[in-house]
Amino acid sequence: MTVPPRSPASPSRLWVLPQLASAAWRSDDPQTLTFALPGHDDAVSQAHARAVVDVALRVGEALLVMGTPASDAAATALRVLHAYGVSSAHVDITFTSITLSVHRGLDQDPLTVTRVIRQRTLDHSRLQNVQRLIDRVTTMHSATRPSIDEVREELVGALRAPRPYRNWVVTLGGALMAAGIVVTLGGGPVSILLAAVSAAIVTEVVAALGRAAFPAFYSQVVGAAIPTAIAVGLAWLQLNGVALSGSDSPSLVAISGIVVLLAGMTVVGAAQDALDGYYVTASARGLEVVVVTMGIAVGIGLVLTLTARAGLPVTITPQVASVGALLPSLAAAVLVGTGFALSTRTAPKTTLLAGLTAPLVYAAYLPVVPLDLPVGFAVAVPALLAGALGFAAHHRLQVPEQVVTSAAIIMLLPGLAVYRGLDQLISAGNTNAGLEQLLGALGTGLGLAAGVSVGSFLARRFIGLDRIGRRVLRGRQRTDRVE
Repeated sequence: MTVPPRSPASPSRLWVLPQLASAAWRSDDPQTLTFALPGHDDAVSQAHARAVVDVALRVGEALLVMGTPASDAAATALRVLHAYGVSSAHVDITFTSITLSVHRGLDQDPLTVTRVIRQRTLDHSRLQNVQRLIDRVTTMHSATRPSIDEVREELVGALRAPRPYRNWVVTLGGALMAAGIVVTLGGGPVSILLAAVSAAIVTEVVAALGRAAFPAFYSQVVGAAIPTAIAVGLAWLQLNGVALSGSDSPSLVAISGIVVLLAGMTVVGAAQDALDGYYVTASARGLEVVVVTMGIAVGIGLVLTLTARAGLPVTITPQVASVGALLPSLAAAVLVGTGFALSTRTAPKTTLLAGLTAPLVYAAYLPVVPLDLPVGFAVAVPALLAGALGFAAHHRLQVPEQVVTSAAIIMLLPGLAVYRGLDQLISAGNTNAGLEQLLGALGTGLGLAAGVSVGSFLARRFIGLDRIGRRVLRGRQRTDRVE
């Protein structure tokens, strides 16, 4: 019997083994992170590209001015560019500027424009107008989408739209916040009234200083000194036998004022920028929070120091309950959430949503309190819920995300710890106890920021983002084409 010769087309198994081994460790997939690749030429004219870049840049600037995280501002600007056929674009954001560059291939001149962020404000009604305009324009079919000139006119109208409330409503919002904080801490009717009046004065004074172009540091110094001075006056009356029924602790007035001033802080935005990879912007926002918080400390310390130097035997005890009864606390959370929304000129429907979200988050915080968790961890869990609810509301109801999250966590801000720490440092001279309280306040702030950022990030992953938003979150602000 003869063995038939091996066909030359059938390779030996010995030659197959190296191929299998090579396939086991070599990859044929394309690179997942690409950079410095040549792009394709944009089939758009120079005039059209310039007009689209102008609108996208103004949209990004408006979002940054009103407190939107850098990643959201970049994603929104890219959505505008992509919707109008400009795809080879790069958005660069710092704390004080936004730059948009378009590379139009080898045969066309590149285009780079920068706008400087000169001011920042919390005006959530205008923020919502801009977000709704961009969502409507970018989701429309190209055949029915308005021209870029029409979008520019609508953008100007959205930014110049009348505010939903008069100034006295904004002042009322600050008063509601302060009153809700005092209710949570178990204060009586007189303390609630004094806190509301103090917060109203602070809101008006800080707004007037802002219109006069005073730096935020000095505005916070004056704003913190006002409720502290009222608390000192109330303590002096009690010391001289003038006891007001329902004024349990003068420190409640100062503590509520601190919380109202802390409500406008951008610590959550700083943490969000850090997680999204915008480290320069995150560092600048974090430094802003430190400087403005130091303004609060200086204002409180100035009043307490002058009181001590004047020889007035006035002490304001910081020993108050950190958590009150359940039902009053939940009702107070509604006041605080609604008051914050009104103080930032939020639209009525969004104000209602903020008032409903705040007690939900605070209810999630109450079961954590008895666990005696380390500083920052106790507030991280409810803050995570606040972040998730904020993005869900933005995704489903088209409302500004930061309105919901900020209103939900105000009840958890460390105003009591800040006041206790400063009181220990200045009045009692107890450096160790004072620094411990202030570090605890810092830990609480970091826990809130981390919880909100992680909650928002998880919601983005599970609820879903558009492809441009996912690309920006991955740090891929520029590829050879928009996916």
